[in-house]
Amino acid sequence: MHNSALVIVVKDREASGNTRLAEAIGDNAALRIYEQLLQHTHFIARQLRVHRYVYCNRYIEMEDIWSAGGFKKCLQGNGDTGEKLLQIFKEIFAKGYEHVVVIGADCIDLDRTHVEEAFHLLQYYDVVIGPAQYGGYYLLGMRQLFPFLFSHKAWSTPLLLQQTLDDLDSNHIFYHLLPVLSDSDEGKEEYLMHHRQ
Repeated sequence: MHNSALVIVVKDREASGNTRLAEAIGDNAALRIYEQLLQHTHFIARQLRVHRYVYCNRYIEMEDIWSAGGFKKCLQGNGDTGEKLLQIFKEIFAKGYEHVVVIGADCIDLDRTHVEEAFHLLQYYDVVIGPAQYGGYYLLGMRQLFPFLFSHKAWSTPLLLQQTLDDLDSNHIFYHLLPVLSDSDEGKEEYLMHHRQ
């Protein structure tokens, strides 16, 4: 799929342990889990026949997990989550891609088939969303830019998905929802105990 791009948005190592999980098991253990989730996401992405981009938060490491496997590393812009995502989609669409899918690097249940299905569905729908169990989403795919999806949203709250769907409905945008997956912090330990790789 030469006209398709997968974008993975990642946190800095220093920020990866700043979660409810870190409060429960400590920063070091949370960091180890986050690094394993990075490996899981890396493993999935390398299997996909698309162009792959990784957007880092504050800096780009010269040698890290994304240095292998054909990933182009980029730096996120300033602003809140919505502003950063809007800039990412603008940059990738400006490169001429017709289908762009963005994921995080910490979804517990994500596998290759979810991402492949998203790219396939973008042949028929304007937007594809992977709903997360807590009320946000783990995947957002578009075949053209809809800037309104990134403004006036309650990011990192259970309200995000519904606000996004309301905007899509009110603007008469043709969209599809993927299966609901879990990416809550509380489930990461159990997931990693039964890691599928």
